Amino acid sequence: DDLALVGALRSPVLALPDAILYQLRSQHLQVAPEIPFWEALRTGAISLPPDESPAHAERLQIALDLIGRLHDNAGRMAVADLLKEFLDETDYRAALILAGQARAARNVNKLLSDALNSAGSSGSGIISISEFLEVIADLRESGAREGEARSTSEGAIQIMSVHAAKGLEFPIVVIGDVTHKYSSKKPLLLDPKLGVLLPLSEAEDDESIAQSKRNKKLKPTSYALGETVAKDQDHAEDARLLYVAATRASERLILSGCVPPNSKPDGWLGRLGFLTKEMLAELPCDLENPTGQTFSLPLQVGNIPIACVLYEPGWEAPAPKDDAATAAAADSAPSQQPQMISPPLLAAPVMAPLSEDAATEEAAIDEARPERVWRVTPREDQPYAPGHVIGRLIHQALAAWRFPDEHYEEWARVTARGSGLVDQQQIEHAVRRSQRLLLRFRQHDLWREMNQAERRYHEVPYSLTINGRVQTGTMDVLYCQGNAWTVVEFKSDPVKSEDKLREFLEGDDYIAQVERYEQAVQTLLGVKPVIKLCMLDCGGRVVVGDPREWCQAGQECDASEPPVHRPA
Repeated sequence: DDLALVGALRSPVLALPDAILYQLRSQHLQVAPEIPFWEALRTGAISLPPDESPAHAERLQIALDLIGRLHDNAGRMAVADLLKEFLDETDYRAALILAGQARAARNVNKLLSDALNSAGSSGSGIISISEFLEVIADLRESGAREGEARSTSEGAIQIMSVHAAKGLEFPIVVIGDVTHKYSSKKPLLLDPKLGVLLPLSEAEDDESIAQSKRNKKLKPTSYALGETVAKDQDHAEDARLLYVAATRASERLILSGCVPPNSKPDGWLGRLGFLTKEMLAELPCDLENPTGQTFSLPLQVGNIPIACVLYEPGWEAPAPKDDAATAAAADSAPSQQPQMISPPLLAAPVMAPLSEDAATEEAAIDEARPERVWRVTPREDQPYAPGHVIGRLIHQALAAWRFPDEHYEEWARVTARGSGLVDQQQIEHAVRRSQRLLLRFRQHDLWREMNQAERRYHEVPYSLTINGRVQTGTMDVLYCQGNAWTVVEFKSDPVKSEDKLREFLEGDDYIAQVERYEQAVQTLLGVKPVIKLCMLDCGGRVVVGDPREWCQAGQECDASEPPVHRPA
């Protein structure tokens, strides 16, 4: 492909000037027009004039060597591997960023991701260049291709269309007017096969035309067929838009719309299907005499509970609760700006009471669900990192089996910022605290046993059916030594003394948690595992043992000689 070859040669990394390419192409047309441009360059049938810059000749040779090597591997390697090799060899993305084309660099990353995903969906795990080009062509024809990604300013609220949001992601996304019903009526249809279609009947006189307008069924067959095709395309496009809009949210998705009682929800809300006409009919809402109340409905998508709040007409935000002195001060200063009150929808989800089985299932879901942190704002008098952020640093370090070294502090600072910390004192506290606990654990016998294990798996997910319900969770570590499997659950929570350990374990119901782990391993592997709970900060020491035996015995835990258990 001569045009594609020229495009590659003048790209930001191969970077041959247009004048050089023009000279080479002119030679090609004069000397060897019967062979492709690539063959003329590769065989030396055409070359740069001697008076040209040696740098251009060297650059051309490097380009030919690279393209030739990749060309020889075409058909032998997956297209994703070829793309990756080209990007690595040329530092292509870095060159784009250096040239101020950060958006183009993100699009290149998207292309590589599409190539990898295409390989995964091909069944064989390998997709050729021709197959990948067919995939790209299909995406273009179906209109499902996402638009270019673009950079955004941090911390800003952006209002944009769904098309403009393609390729982007935000912590919180609000989709407004999700009950709007779009009209699909089109007076004129353009069909690639049927041509221009008009909703005209075969009626000849005015009376017949009026009758045909009153009777919607009287339409030409060609128009009815084109209308059906157009509705199917609109339906598919509407579904794609909903998918794109909803998947822009990484942490919280808020849907807002207007739903009349005793009617089926329209628009995207009706398409989602988790709010039905029957649910709305049961609400004690009186539109003729609205009282401005709010109603909470316990809904869920799959196993995920969601908050649903409906506001009657006339609803107003409640006045802030405050003491009498503050209220009097507010009355005396009416010109001050009113305090913004968050509506009930932004509060914690209000759920119906769960049955015992459902409560157990919900606990398993909470255990598996990662904790979300948006921003952590420190108190002036207590600039310490929250415990859950420190725990996240420690768990991520253990999952990577990474312990403090010369690069740990830099990694921990980045991870702390990604967990929501913005205050430098909090970040440094999280780094020091996690560093100290990890070094303490590395001196323990359990670390040496885990480090020498024959097999060791971190962050092991499981799904288990108990009493007809599916429970899911994630074990911190599962390792094997000989024929014995061991489950280790790490806790970074500080416990002041070993006397308080039993109270801590019973309060957070760790017993039920480790029993689920034991049942999962025994069901899935057929072996009863050893259960170990590793408290990284119990009275300033590491304490390891089976929490069930600690609580049953009612005895103090010996940090110097932790209980050791073997499977029966």
